[in-house]
Amino acid sequence: MSGLFDLGFYNVQSSTPFKKRRDAVRHYIAQGEGAGLNPNPFFDVEWYRSTYPDVVSEGRNALFDFLSRAPKYERNPSLGFDCGWYLLQYPDVAAAGVNPLRHFMSDGHREGRIPSPLNIAVQAPVRNFNLTRAATPQEGETELSGRFDVAPVPGAQRKIGVWDAAATGKQDFVPGSRAELFPPRPYTAVFRDVGIVGGTRLVITDTNTVFSDEIATFWEAPGWCVRPHGYKIDGSGTLSVALHRRYPSHIERGAHLMHEYASNYFHMITELLPRLIAAEDGGLDPDLPLLIQEGLHPNLLELLGVINQRNRPLVALRSRQIYTVNELHFISDVASIQDVYERPRHSEETVLHRGLTRRLADRVIAALDPGEPPQRSRRLYVRRGSRYRGLLNEQAVEEMLIREGFEVVLMDGLSVAAQIALFRQARLVVAPTGAAVTNILWCQPDTPICVLSAEHDAMPVEIWVQLGEIAGCGVTSMRCKRAFDRDDIYSIHDNYTVDLEELKQTIRGLEA
Repeated sequence: MSGLFDLGFYNVQSSTPFKKRRDAVRHYIAQGEGAGLNPNPFFDVEWYRSTYPDVVSEGRNALFDFLSRAPKYERNPSLGFDCGWYLLQYPDVAAAGVNPLRHFMSDGHREGRIPSPLNIAVQAPVRNFNLTRAATPQEGETELSGRFDVAPVPGAQRKIGVWDAAATGKQDFVPGSRAELFPPRPYTAVFRDVGIVGGTRLVITDTNTVFSDEIATFWEAPGWCVRPHGYKIDGSGTLSVALHRRYPSHIERGAHLMHEYASNYFHMITELLPRLIAAEDGGLDPDLPLLIQEGLHPNLLELLGVINQRNRPLVALRSRQIYTVNELHFISDVASIQDVYERPRHSEETVLHRGLTRRLADRVIAALDPGEPPQRSRRLYVRRGSRYRGLLNEQAVEEMLIREGFEVVLMDGLSVAAQIALFRQARLVVAPTGAAVTNILWCQPDTPICVLSAEHDAMPVEIWVQLGEIAGCGVTSMRCKRAFDRDDIYSIHDNYTVDLEELKQTIRGLEA
């Protein structure tokens, strides 16, 4: 049983937490298994018994039966862990002759190995997840899983807050669409004794409920993807999540300012930082620390510093880790940029908050590039480089544009101030779709923008059109021939080839 019994995980399920592992193991053998308690996050006793009924009919302990299957391990510990597949996928584990589940729990999960071909380990839940027990101080680390009902934050759909809905441009949408529900009018909700997950917008209660305005609004939409992608939502709207806990991880009070894509320049500027502006407009307590996720790029922290005008302290939380909070001030979403990969996007799936984003741009420019606007004299091409959504003929594109008087610029390594100064001088910008296009927000009004992207039904070209409107710039989208290098769910990130003559004519049209 060594390596397969997680004391912290077991204590979350048990009504009486154990200090010593051996006492917990004895309890599991004598009573715990019969009560449906699981020895670790990837061993589901109830699933094992129903899948292998001889275990019940012959009165065997499920975990002992699993261990007896060495060395072939033809039985799986749960729906979310496939022993045969794991050994086939990782021959070094098979050669070592170790129990595949034990290897995954001790080393594999840290090495990024996948527990099953479907990667559905999060669907092996803790029965009767209890936040209070999960918060019980313990030693070391533990893995948790849970299944939760999803609900909007109470009051959010009643449009409480400080901003008029028309400020988000929702008047453009058809009545009855999801745009009437998300994003809500900005609000800050105060919760007592809840859980939050680092790097996500989930708020977990002790009633097996997760509050999420976004998931509650979109989960039934065909082709919509829940964030983060490792989480799952079933046909009844039940969310399955895998959580991590390192002790101690308790927070007395703070304002929630996290997002699944906060480490991305575009999402930080359009989704996260406008939330703080709205919260301050609503009278957010100036003494509250801001709860952010760890590992943010220095440029993103600099932007946060500009918007954090009250100099609130920052508390960085680990991604995917659950924290308990005595007093949580949850700042609502103010934008909606949904993940859709396999169908054309609907209009309500992309909504930027025009007013808040414009105010953000003005603050950032005033702080990092003050003074009179410079002369617009530079024609810029923003290099994409060797990354996904790449231009297969980018060298030819650059050579042609250089002949047309363009400068080739690369954003990697540039400070925010340098990027702002560069785009404020732009007379015309050509850029492949990607986070670097966010810099058009710093352009002076009436700067023409051409955004290149692959010809894909789900490509969110409207993102750049809306951002251009906020900046006062016209954005032209040039759809380019796909390479079909990938045909999976993420084919939206396919490479593409630019038609040089079409690009040349597009540029001339923009400058006419």
